[in-house]
Amino acid sequence: MTIYTPFTYVLTHVPTGKRYYGVRYALKCNPRDLWTTYFTSSLYVRQLIEEYGKDSFLFEVRKIFDNKIEALVWEHKVLRRLKVRKSDKWINKTDHVTYRRSPNSKRKPHSEASKRKMSLVAMGKRGTRLGFKNSEITKLRQGAAKAKTYYVTCPSGNTSLITNLSLYCRNNKLIRANLLKVADGKRNHHRGFRCQHSG
Repeated sequence: MTIYTPFTYVLTHVPTGKRYYGVRYALKCNPRDLWTTYFTSSLYVRQLIEEYGKDSFLFEVRKIFDNKIEALVWEHKVLRRLKVRKSDKWINKTDHVTYRRSPNSKRKPHSEASKRKMSLVAMGKRGTRLGFKNSEITKLRQGAAKAKTYYVTCPSGNTSLITNLSLYCRNNKLIRANLLKVADGKRNHHRGFRCQHSG
């Protein structure tokens, strides 16, 4: 049972000679609907219909497809090939791929309620889940799970197993990045301290 028959079509506005290439893929759509019950979704075409009437257009179904994706891909391919964005011969304002917002278009300002909602959503994104922040215990557990351990040998020769390298560096006035270079074999030592990965 066919639920719908996607298709592409072309319209020609006789008084101006301009053309429009479109696609139809809605549920229960059928090529027979073109220019009987379906008059495109283009606002520009609708304006021309209001001004000149629907009889001022010639219409033609160009291709029929098995599914919506094939129809959309074909439409995009044709619109790009025809370079409709740069041509005055076409009513189409976009090829649905290289669309850019017009610099002259004005965005509707957000209401105060809308601004509050966006603010709350943005605050929620700072945690791991929307609107939630991790507890201190969870943060400690996550830190422990991610923590790497190192063997650090100080200048006196004592070797210690360190799980928090940042804290160890702060307490001993060391630069963590340099100590990691020692662990990675890029340096021999850092201020007399030697370091190697425990794993």
